Amino acid sequence: MYCNNPQAPRLALCHLLDPIEGSKIAFVQFPPRFRGINPSDIYNSEFTRPYIINPEGLDGIGAVNCVGSGPFVNRKAFYGAPTQSKVNIFPGFNGDLEGALDRITMSSSKLILEAASRVTDCNYERGTNWGLTLGFRYGSMVEDFLTGFRMQCEGWRSVFCNPTTPAFLGDFPISLNFSLVQVQRWSLGLTEVGFSKYCPFIFGTKNHSLLMGMAYGFYSIWPLWAIPMIIYGVLPQLCLIHNIYLFPKVPVTFSKLGLSFKVSDPWFYLYTYLFLATYIQDFIESYYVYGINLKSWWNEQRMWLMRAASSCVFSFIELILYQIGITPDFSLTSKVIDDEQQKRYNREIFDFGVDSPIFVSLSTFALVNLVSFSFGIMKIIFIDGKLEEMLVQLFLSGFVLVNSWPIYEAMVWRKDGGRMPAKVTLISALITLVLCYASGFATK
Repeated sequence: MYCNNPQAPRLALCHLLDPIEGSKIAFVQFPPRFRGINPSDIYNSEFTRPYIINPEGLDGIGAVNCVGSGPFVNRKAFYGAPTQSKVNIFPGFNGDLEGALDRITMSSSKLILEAASRVTDCNYERGTNWGLTLGFRYGSMVEDFLTGFRMQCEGWRSVFCNPTTPAFLGDFPISLNFSLVQVQRWSLGLTEVGFSKYCPFIFGTKNHSLLMGMAYGFYSIWPLWAIPMIIYGVLPQLCLIHNIYLFPKVPVTFSKLGLSFKVSDPWFYLYTYLFLATYIQDFIESYYVYGINLKSWWNEQRMWLMRAASSCVFSFIELILYQIGITPDFSLTSKVIDDEQQKRYNREIFDFGVDSPIFVSLSTFALVNLVSFSFGIMKIIFIDGKLEEMLVQLFLSGFVLVNSWPIYEAMVWRKDGGRMPAKVTLISALITLVLCYASGFATK
């Protein structure tokens, strides 16, 4: 990251030096922004919702989360609550180090070297509360999120500042693997917070407010997206293959003017409302309020599905393995030439090109839905299948199929360095075959 707006420090100081509220503000958070993102942002690298939309809501309750990049932090917030006097974080000095350095003259070289030595070797942390109640808080891979959360629970406030000219710009992953691995690490760290004694639902609600606890709790259970994703993205599809229908029937009749529907089960309206309301709300917020173009919005929805089916699944598995003493490593680096990756990214082409376990999960998810949709269509055409019974499940399969189109292209048609590795495709196909057959025995 680098400072892109020379007025950024001044904007932060307007809040931190406010005569009324400034003494209570722990940090002023600017949204991380990135340079060189292609027009449709195929990997959703801008992270509009967690970096811009959600913080504007959190700003209303003075509880914007710290995202590591782009905050101006009040140094006193590292020492404890706003009402707490400054503590001595460097044992061995008479008074705190800052006070000691204020009294140092250029001739006091011995004291200067002693102070520098203590800071650089990090031994000053031993036997102190550093990392517990002082400085950045340890205990999670997302120490920025945990630290900001703990500060607010101690009584501090935070402010969101989003100027027209981005305050900071930085780089971002230009391959799908790097993008998914990044989210996997975030998800693992957030879950560590959610399952710790600082669980926002309990600790945050108790020490701040219900709204803050719910908002931070949403982030802390991010990987649990994998559970509904697997349920809705795999289970109905496998059941459709074996003629098991889970959703309300929707009688469909054909006429000269096309299709006509007659809903006899009121539960169908609930499923329709939940689906449409979610996407319409998100579309209004993104497209009309924040000016995100339609293609970028669609890619954001696609990446949400991809991350839930891959990054969230692996982060949840990783967390479980950590608890039993196993340290896995699902992170693989790409072997594709960077120049080629950049060209594909500029042309808005998804880049796979590495034998990553994350792609196995993603490909299996896509293939199960492709098989399910194909079976459903064949049943309607050749076996006189009843469309009214399978309509909702067929829609789910088709919806995932459309979102997974870049995966199918990378598996079959593409010949460039960013195509899906044959090994990944083969493993995914075998897993899909096993799931389809095993589900048949399970449903008998």
